Amino acid sequence: AFTGTHVMVESTPNTNITFTNSKFELTSAGNLSNNFYANAPESLTFTNNAVDATGYTGAMFQPVGDANDPMHTTVTFTGNTFTGQAGTYVSGDDNDVPLIINLSDVNGTVSNNTFDNVDIGVLVANGSGPLEIEGNTFEHMHRVDGSTAGGSAAGVVFFQPDFNDKIDVHNNTFSDSDSGVRTSGVPNTTTGGQNIVIDSNNF
Repeated sequence: AFTGTHVMVESTPNTNITFTNSKFELTSAGNLSNNFYANAPESLTFTNNAVDATGYTGAMFQPVGDANDPMHTTVTFTGNTFTGQAGTYVSGDDNDVPLIINLSDVNGTVSNNTFDNVDIGVLVANGSGPLEIEGNTFEHMHRVDGSTAGGSAAGVVFFQPDFNDKIDVHNNTFSDSDSGVRTSGVPNTTTGGQNIVIDSNNF
């Protein structure tokens, strides 16, 4: 089992990282900080793990790929359970539970996971793709009532999309949440012209 705040901060590119069949009891790394950070890895694989996460954070998982070559970094998140627990309230983000996965300029798969009682399950940003978000359960996604946060809690969020290839969101279940799928509240964010397919989901 892993406990604490920072599990991995890997700034060296071209690594191959795998976590599997493990239990994590984590405290938020703080606003705009990450529990898992990887700079342009060749692969980041996270499978069949249980993550209990307390408090708000900018993103628990932050793999950042190469903006000039999103095919360089392949991510796989499969068969995991992510459960949020209330921690310190963060004003401005208006939440006390974490954002889980923030994918920037990567390709890969997020499948058959459960996201429960968190702010955002999967945020897809910048030049990511192709990316398959399939067979996940997103439940009890919520944001504490406030006046300064942009947008609402959601299972899947698109942030400043300039996607490299198709983003396919299918066969997921979204329940008892602020929203299912949405774009970011950042000004000038639009999904116009992007290759996004959303089908066969249960809302």
